[in-house]
Amino acid sequence: MYKGTALADEVVALNPHFADAVEELDLQGDDETSTMDGDGDRESLVSESSVLSEKAAASRLAALAVRPALDRFGFVARAEEPVDARSGGFGTDVRAEPQARSAAQARQENTELHKWLSMLGPRWRSWTLAPRRLLLKRRVRRGIPNAVRAHAWDLLTDVPSLHPKLPEYSELVARCTPEVFEEIERDVHRTFPEHALFSQVFDAAGDPVESKRGMPDGARLLARLLAAVAGHDAELSYCQGLNYVGGLLLMFHTEERALCLLLALLGRCGLRECYLPGLPGLRAAIEAFDGLVAGSLPKLHAHLEKEMVEPSLYCTRWFMTLFIGCLPFEASLRALDCICFDRDPKVLFRLGLAVLSLHEAKLLRLRGEALMGALRTAPSECADVDALFSRAFALRVKRRALGGGALGRLASAAVRK
Repeated sequence: MYKGTALADEVVALNPHFADAVEELDLQGDDETSTMDGDGDRESLVSESSVLSEKAAASRLAALAVRPALDRFGFVARAEEPVDARSGGFGTDVRAEPQARSAAQARQENTELHKWLSMLGPRWRSWTLAPRRLLLKRRVRRGIPNAVRAHAWDLLTDVPSLHPKLPEYSELVARCTPEVFEEIERDVHRTFPEHALFSQVFDAAGDPVESKRGMPDGARLLARLLAAVAGHDAELSYCQGLNYVGGLLLMFHTEERALCLLLALLGRCGLRECYLPGLPGLRAAIEAFDGLVAGSLPKLHAHLEKEMVEPSLYCTRWFMTLFIGCLPFEASLRALDCICFDRDPKVLFRLGLAVLSLHEAKLLRLRGEALMGALRTAPSECADVDALFSRAFALRVKRRALGGGALGRLASAAVRK
């Protein structure tokens, strides 16, 4: 492969999908130079090689222009973002981080990473027990570093004990019925359209490259993952909202490992009832959340009742997607950190209250459609993730008031209390 310039490495680093195109360009260059007569003029060889190098560089620059830069999570960075972009279904288009992290932020993240690497070593079990568990809890709430997030999620939910008990992954996928798989395929096409794993791949000329199944690689992986869940749990089957949770997990895990973690979130972390037919967990959660708003934000609750804004109109999407595509992506990841640590979705109630609390003054001034629009966009406007979580954990939402581990039982207990 021709490596006369470092530009190829930069292009591939920004967009791994372009690796094949870069290699093809280089192979074309190798073919043209190899056909020259070995007895030809050396100056001619050097001249033609220079031309080929310039052409390859120009092609790579053109491809780089076609494919926008990505943020650290893999989302496409746009110069301008729509205020209320929709990708269809429950979620919204996730926006890329607006700017690069500062040197101070990078140093802080490296410090946190060093701490987590030490914790995730041979003495991990000691961190799950008192008195170290309290320190672990504080570090989880600050956010697990991306470099070790997948491994930490597995350990917090005890995925290693679940993996050996599952049937073969391909067998679970095959159990999914054609009708359910057709429904899954409809949803995966509109899941994370701005992420490199799920977005359309382009060639050097800027033309879309269709895969064998007519969808990006990430969409195929997600379709198989959701089919495996449906094959494992026939009662649950598939429910809209799971596509966002599964898609996020695939950004960090292989298919098989993502399946184990998703099943752990549904079972051990109490999210399954939220996606069962009839959505019993979701209904109970919305009812409980309405009670929490009435107790914590009585003025806002009275205003919403006066405007006839039911909580289901704005918080259904929050609970069903675990705020993925609603909050800034870093906040969604930190919410999942907390769910894995607590093995309990209580943080979703805290975040919902925090979002309303931070926007209460604005919401009290609005009515009608303007009020509904502000409620829809409120989570995405919480740009200061640290401030959001500080407010969330300052609110009084007691575990004993929320009941057991499953979302339905959890929410129902909150209402009775």
